[in-house]
Amino acid sequence: MLRQNLNGDFVNTGYDPEPERLAVVKRVVKHLKSIPYSDRRITPSWMSQCEISCGELDFNTAKPTKGEAFLELMPIEKFEEIVGNYAYETDTLSDEPYPPISETIEEAFHMALHIECCLSLVNERGQAFLEDVSWDFWSAGEKHQKLFYHLKKGVVEWQVTDLVRPENHAFPHIGMVLISDATLKEDELLFCEVWMIAVLTTFMLLERSNEVHKIIPITIVSLCSYDARIVQGYIDLDTGKTTINKTPIFRLVENELVREDYMKIITRWLVGTPVGRTTWQEMDCSAGQVS
Repeated sequence: MLRQNLNGDFVNTGYDPEPERLAVVKRVVKHLKSIPYSDRRITPSWMSQCEISCGELDFNTAKPTKGEAFLELMPIEKFEEIVGNYAYETDTLSDEPYPPISETIEEAFHMALHIECCLSLVNERGQAFLEDVSWDFWSAGEKHQKLFYHLKKGVVEWQVTDLVRPENHAFPHIGMVLISDATLKEDELLFCEVWMIAVLTTFMLLERSNEVHKIIPITIVSLCSYDARIVQGYIDLDTGKTTINKTPIFRLVENELVREDYMKIITRWLVGTPVGRTTWQEMDCSAGQVS
């Protein structure tokens, strides 16, 4: 079936989701596009107008103060045992960003590269760390890359550097690393954080494996200079309201050294175990039924 993405381009997905579900996401996008470009920061006032509720998230446990948890972090002992069998495969990584970035976003890019190194570990047999923990890198394809970054005067204002998802696509999860030249504030959301929740929800709705799911959680590692936070959100596909929880802002560099303990926790977020209402194990895709 031909479907339009958020830029209006037609995509042949081979699957026709319920129009009502896509209409819900388009309503969220319409709200976001009503925010004047000069702002593009989502203040509490704009959250109310865009039907966004925002809560707190525990960085160490992935549990929200209110509501349901969607990920369970791998115990640190098990994580370190697995990681101990792997080493960095740095020759597969690029330290030259594309599109070009400004000086104000360079620190965030290098923090993202550090996270990518953690995700790109391989053992002596060539097996990937992500494969061992049943996750994988994911891409929406070259045709849609313009949805995953924004340029201002020819340089990046924000960009998604990495996307991961469970190998079992019956789990409706996406994790991502997002860099921005903005400044994180505790009482505000970034436009790009909420925009990417809408974009990735749309892509997931175009997959038959997600037709039984009412919740599609998007987990974002949001990097601005050396500051970071975890943002996790989903769009209620019945009401169109967006629920977002976020951790307090934390600093990834201390005394000019990268906080390796924080990098371990971030990696555990990106390879967490799906829990709650996002754990359908098997699906008969031809019938759209959970078995």
